[in-house]
Amino acid sequence: MAVFILGGGKVTLALHGSTHQVGGSDVLDLRGLQGGWLTADVIGNRPAASKRDRYFYATDSGALYWDNGFTWVMIAAAALGDWVLKLVDTVYQAATDGVVMANNNSLLGGSLLGLTDSSTPPTVVRRQWSISNAYGGITFTVKKNDYWKVTYPYPMLSVWWIPSGL
Repeated sequence: MAVFILGGGKVTLALHGSTHQVGGSDVLDLRGLQGGWLTADVIGNRPAASKRDRYFYATDSGALYWDNGFTWVMIAAAALGDWVLKLVDTVYQAATDGVVMANNNSLLGGSLLGLTDSSTPPTVVRRQWSISNAYGGITFTVKKNDYWKVTYPYPMLSVWWIPSGL
C-alpha cells in the first residue's frame, strides 16, 4: 500500500513501510492524524466505504475517490483516457464525456459527418466537412450518455474516441 506524505510544501507518494521495520510508520493523513485520511493503491484494494471524509487514489486509473460514509464517490480522474479505434457508421453511447476524431485517409470526395445527441441513432450534425479530393478530418466533443457516430460514404476512414477521466 502507498500513502501520501506532506513535506517541504509538497505532497509525495511513498510506499508504506511496515511498523515493524526500521523507518516504518502507521498510515497518517495529511493533517498528521492517525487513520489513513488519504491512501493510494490499485482500485481492487480500496477498502469498503464507511468512514466519511477519507480519500482513496486509484493508482491504476488515476481516479480520486471520496468516502461519504456509505459509498465511494469519484471526484477527480485522469484528464484523458486511452485512444480507442472505432468503426464508421456505427452508433456508440459515451460512458464519459469525450472527443471523437475522424480522418479521411483517401482522396475520394464526400461528406464527413459527426453526429451526437441523446437519441439513438443520433440525428444532430455537430461537425461536417465536405471533402473534394483532399485529405482531412473532423473533431467534435460528446457528452456523457449521449450517442454518437461518424458517417462517410467510403471505408477509407479512421475514427478515434478518447474518453475524459470522468
